[in-house]
Amino acid sequence: KMAERDTLSGASIRSAIAAIKTAYFTDADEQLGQAEESALHAAQSDIEGAAAYLSQAAALRSSRAVLAQVRLDYRRAARHCWSAARCLPLRNKGERWRLARQQVALLMREVEITRDPTLLAEAIEVLVGALPLAEGAPEQDALARTKCALGDALMSQGVMVRAADSLSDAIRNFRDAIELFSQKRLMDDWAAAQIKLGDAFEARGRLTGAHDDPVQAVAAWRAAAAIVTR
Repeated sequence: KMAERDTLSGASIRSAIAAIKTAYFTDADEQLGQAEESALHAAQSDIEGAAAYLSQAAALRSSRAVLAQVRLDYRRAARHCWSAARCLPLRNKGERWRLARQQVALLMREVEITRDPTLLAEAIEVLVGALPLAEGAPEQDALARTKCALGDALMSQGVMVRAADSLSDAIRNFRDAIELFSQKRLMDDWAAAQIKLGDAFEARGRLTGAHDDPVQAVAAWRAAAAIVTR
């Protein structure tokens, strides 16, 4: 039965590749879905090989996310990333972190189109959950980049729904990212985070009328300029 299931999965993948080459993306997604279902059934039947089958299912679901993105269905693509991450073992923090970042990027693209604040809230929730994953990711700047992405989402939320608390949280995360980039000597990224920090201060100042926020914004922008123009 296992050999038969593997054969069916391989046939589905080959059919999906053929459909992609001819731009039949709906057919390709259906074939990949069938291959993914075969992998998940195999994981339930073969305990010793379950991890390998689940990794295969995650890869197939990630491919479906790419197909959805090509079709500009960013919300569906984000859901596929979420499902792919659920197939991976908890110890695989690096790949789960990558999928979380991909999911957030897709959600943010959808936010740009729909201006849906619930999707922003979802992106923030995903990024908060990605923070412990970033600490175990192999990339040396994973935590700093996650903090920056969280700051971006919080700043967008603060501006969209006029929430000063969200802007304050964005400022905190940008400051954390700046400290982490400084420790890693990643000064270009440090400067980019300083610019974002200035933007967050400026946005909060416009919202609340706080006199110190514009001063803080200019200080952050000047710090970034010192690196960019040197």
